Amino acid sequence: DEPQHALTDRADGLAHLRTIVVDAPRHLRRGGVLLVEHGYDQGAAVRALFNAASFQYVETRRDAAGLDRICYGRAGAQSDQMDLGIRLASAGGSAR
Repeated sequence: DEPQHALTDRADGLAHLRTIVVDAPRHLRRGGVLLVEHGYDQGAAVRALFNAASFQYVETRRDAAGLDRICYGRAGAQSDQMDLGIRLASAGGSAR
């Protein structure tokens, strides 16, 4: 059995992701990438967390069912473009 706090934060479901995204820039080199998996209905909220933490080139990728599933961004990036080469094989890697 999973501990209850691993299954829900009893709030908006973003508590753990919020901690990861806010703390990540201190642990990433300039241009380092953070990628997180999230709930199907959390794409917009997670993108907002990335943007608030000053990540650049923030995107969401969809899973095989066409649902938002992962968000990523680059910490303190200087380049004009970011292509992580991320492809979700069964979903074709559609981005937002």
